[in-house]
Order: sequence, then C-alpha cells, then structure tokens
Amino acid sequence: MGLQGKVLAVGSGRIAGVMLTSEGLVRYRDVTLTNAQVLALRATPITLVAAPGSTKVNEFISAMIVASQAAGAWTETVDNMAIRYTNGAGLIVSDAIETTGLFAASIKATRARAAIDPIGMLKNAPLVLHNTGDGEFGGGNAANTMLVRIFYRIHGFASFGAFA
Repeated sequence: MGLQGKVLAVGSGRIAGVMLTSEGLVRYRDVTLTNAQVLALRATPITLVAAPGSTKVNEFISAMIVASQAAGAWTETVDNMAIRYTNGAGLIVSDAIETTGLFAASIKATRARAAIDPIGMLKNAPLVLHNTGDGEFGGGNAANTMLVRIFYRIHGFASFGAFA
C-alpha cells in the first residue's frame, strides 16, 4: 500500500499508523555493536535489518557508522566492511566501507552508500554488516562500541507474482 495520491495530514504530532507501515517509505534503524561483535564481524556478520517477509525485499539506501573507541583503537590491515544480504556470502549492496580512517583517532564517523550497480535484490533477506577483509579486526577495548544507523525501504511484490 503506497501513499501515492494520498493526503498526509499531521495533527497534534501524530501520523496515522498506516502511514508508518506503508511500503516504500524510507525507514531507519540504529544498531549498536559491542567491541566483541566488531572484532568478530568476519565470522559473524551483524543483522542490521530483519528479513521483511516472503513477498518483500529490503532496499538498502545508506548508513552512517560512528566508532566510539573509548580506551583502545581497533586495528586492521586490508579489512573493510560492506552491507550485504543474508550473511557473509550474500550479495553486497553497499560500496566498500573503508575502515582505515574510521579506526584512526582522527575520524570518528563514515557513511556507506548504496552500490551504484548492485547485482540484484533478494526476497525475504536481512541486511547485515560484514567485515570483507582477510581476517578479523584486532585491538579494541571492552568499552568500545560502533553505532550503525541504516536507512532502507521495504518493497512488496506479491501483486506482481514475482515472489510467489
């Protein structure tokens, strides 16, 4: 159900529930990773957005990533991150997320853009954050966290029979 042709009226700070659940609207979600989760991102990707349902797809738009390295910086060699469908072997939907600058003391935040030419979209697949390098990140401290704010849309295609 889209909002095309509908009038959106906001009164007393309220928006009708149907407006918040309509497909195609831009949504965002914050996910905070612990130090342990960041150190294990290669083996254990973190789900940022859950699978949307059997006749729907998640469309990745962008993400903001903020590193809070309270008492010890993370280290990496040639390890970057990406946002993918499903797991560490899923289709990549973002540009490479360069971690060298993010893990340096001078840069605390970066963003991930949607890949210019993604291979495709997968039905009922979660969006995950994954370390795409040749090994896990190192260093860190138990007090470190990483915040990921992901922007996405959910699209349904049941009426087209594409995902039946």
